[in-house]
Amino acid sequence: PFAHTRNFLTSSLFSLGTGNLTKNPITSLRNFRKAWNTIQPQLLYRNTPASQRFYKFLSDENVVSSNVNASEIAGMLDDMGKGGDMFARIFGKFGKAVEKEYDKIGLPSFLKSLSPKKLYEKALNLYVAEDDFWKVFNVLQENDTYTNAYKAAFKKGTITKMPTELELLRMATKIVRDTVPNYSRVGDFVRNM
Repeated sequence: PFAHTRNFLTSSLFSLGTGNLTKNPITSLRNFRKAWNTIQPQLLYRNTPASQRFYKFLSDENVVSSNVNASEIAGMLDDMGKGGDMFARIFGKFGKAVEKEYDKIGLPSFLKSLSPKKLYEKALNLYVAEDDFWKVFNVLQENDTYTNAYKAAFKKGTITKMPTELELLRMATKIVRDTVPNYSRVGDFVRNM
């Protein structure tokens, strides 16, 4: 819970610091919803094909799924324990024992999803999803900013050609990629410390 709280708070503060939480509240709410519908894993329901395509675009642009991945988190947790595999032992062996007991007493299948090993996996997936949520939100907010600025410049005659939607979206992804903390841009030396 502490890592999730820290992750959520620091990411939201980055959004506040970039001004993305102080923009038009209606647009912000719309972008919150779109960001929630875009993130992976699909926490409550399946994503639409359009959301899946948008997520793939953001992944190709190195915005989402670019932070620490679940196996790296597990590795860090394991390194903190004695012998290097503390969490694997706890959630592996203990989880298997609990799952056997579930089978013996015949619990409904939906309760089996609460086994320690599965909870551990869900927590790792949630960590990545939390990070991606704020990155998607920031891309959407930056895209709105660029779109509105270019429309105003075009209307005033400052520019003679409007960028395409894709060009505007790529500008937004570049801003987010360059300003929001991104684990994939950390060198191997620092990662291995």
